[in-house]
Amino acid sequence: MNYQKIHDAIIERAKTRQLEGYKERHHIIPRCMGGTDNHENLVELTAREHYIVHKLLCAIHPHIDKLHYALWRMMNPQNKNHNRSYNISSREYQNRRKIHQEKIRNIGLLNKGRVVTDKQKEKIRKARKLQVITDETKKKISNTLINKKKPHRTEEHRKNLQKSLLGKNKGKPKPKRTNEHCHKLSLALKMRPEIICPFCNLIGKSKSNMNRYHFDNCKYK
Repeated sequence: MNYQKIHDAIIERAKTRQLEGYKERHHIIPRCMGGTDNHENLVELTAREHYIVHKLLCAIHPHIDKLHYALWRMMNPQNKNHNRSYNISSREYQNRRKIHQEKIRNIGLLNKGRVVTDKQKEKIRKARKLQVITDETKKKISNTLINKKKPHRTEEHRKNLQKSLLGKNKGKPKPKRTNEHCHKLSLALKMRPEIICPFCNLIGKSKSNMNRYHFDNCKYK
């Protein structure tokens, strides 16, 4: 089967029509292959056409990982606004899942034993400083965490976790902290606002510990 010919036919048809209703924008030459966001490199496709085109691209270029990840995201809707008007068979999902697992495994093998240099650490640090999280985003994250259900763990599950953690850090050197680092940690802890549990009136500064042992989980509730 000539996958390239089918791909080109769908793209050419999309260039000469005007879609109404739900549509998705597609890069004719994918960005991972050097494509740009210019108008000439963009077409509007239906959700079904978009999915088929990405399947064809994966078949034409099976060794380009980013094409696979794009298709995998389309197979797994990311949010409630993801309008999917195509069906995925169980066999198709299974085959793509196997490919996905293999690619994830290869990434893990490539990164095994990798050492992050000081230059890379500085680059990551600068990028994080420039990242701005809006109040709206913070509120969404907060609401998600508040409404998140805690996993139910059986006694057997707890014992298995305990066994897996026993002796995990034996023989590993503890990280060395300079006096300057310790001083910064101390100042950061002092600057934290105090949190009071409404049931036992205990005052703490660690949000994680207070949420774990107090408020809704407080034994005096």
